Amino acid sequence: AEWGRLQGFSAIPWQLKALFGILSDTLAVRGLHRSPYLILGGLLGFTGALMLTVLPASMLPAAGLALLLLLCNLNVAMGDVVVDATIAVKCRE
Repeated sequence: AEWGRLQGFSAIPWQLKALFGILSDTLAVRGLHRSPYLILGGLLGFTGALMLTVLPASMLPAAGLALLLLLCNLNVAMGDVVVDATIAVKCRE
């Protein structure tokens, strides 16, 4: 049961993909719509993966593990949103 909750929590970025897409389309950061979100997702995912690699398993409670896995999934989901948006723009041209 605990593993199921951990998986469900860490998959939250995939349920929020539409929100990420709307956010990146409407809220520009320094005039850029996609790059900042891709970089932010990459940095968060890298941080999560690095912590999973460096921290011993005995130091990670289930909640900490779930948070780090959420960051890793956020990286992939953000990248997927950016790629989908870029393809949509290129198809309209």
